[in-house]
Amino acid sequence: MKAITGVICLLALSQGRVFYQDVTGTLRVSNLEKGGGSSSPDGFEFDGVGKPLIVESLEDGLKIEAPSMKGILVPKKPGAAEPAYIKEVHAAGGMSLTSDSEIAYAAQLQQAERNGQEAPAKPTSKDLMSLVTDKLDYLGSREMGTLTVPTSFVLNSSSEGTTNKIEDKKTVPITYTQTIKATGTSGKFVLSPSETVKKKALQSGTLEGPLVFDLSRSEVSEGKAPEITKIHATAKQALIDLKTDRTITLTGDVEVTGENSALVGKTSCDRAILYLDENLKPIRIQLEGSPAESSTRQKRSGGETK
Repeated sequence: MKAITGVICLLALSQGRVFYQDVTGTLRVSNLEKGGGSSSPDGFEFDGVGKPLIVESLEDGLKIEAPSMKGILVPKKPGAAEPAYIKEVHAAGGMSLTSDSEIAYAAQLQQAERNGQEAPAKPTSKDLMSLVTDKLDYLGSREMGTLTVPTSFVLNSSSEGTTNKIEDKKTVPITYTQTIKATGTSGKFVLSPSETVKKKALQSGTLEGPLVFDLSRSEVSEGKAPEITKIHATAKQALIDLKTDRTITLTGDVEVTGENSALVGKTSCDRAILYLDENLKPIRIQLEGSPAESSTRQKRSGGETK
């Protein structure tokens, strides 16, 4: 690790202890068994091992765990409005990254109360994302982070919350739960952890395959049976855009099966575009190429298929 002018820490701490944290207590490194770090006005640089070593940015709801990790953290400066953030992390040896909206909200609420500021709006959903892989590189700023995963991975996300929909020209409140699981051989993701409380942390991504993608969703409104959505897909590549178009585009030997859902049937084609609503519910699928088999239909909100 290059030397940085500042306070030099070369320590071996017992498992579970906090090795470093900023003045807010929301940006920290813990579980360091061997290694060290150096602090300066520009940030804190660390390099170490643990079982596992843990890096957290609580206001972002972001946590990275790995046996071996090095990186740079940018703490919040006294009196400054800008939040702390993880600037850089390189992790190896089998690791996980999680983004948790509940942790982010709790930390942001605590900081607002401590500083006499207006409390953040309580989120309408609980969102959790986790990524498990052997190696990753994370480069971040206060607004977003880029996550490069050169090895095989498992991506899981879950969301539960409340929203409204129109039924028989009336606004009906519903509760929903949704899970997504994707596996691939490598990927690159853009996160907006600072927006975790307001919207989904995952903004976009490129996933290389062979890929396996599974989505399961349940919606419940008063007096009605749950509406179930299940989608299973395989492809060579997936492009995720949750920031602008809210689409998942699958390409290369695509197979998609929709079971008891807004997408009914099975298709094999060259390209499939899955369109999502603001709560990431699948609402439409567009098929392109030369389908070998296609019996997919789309179901209207009232249950009628077309």
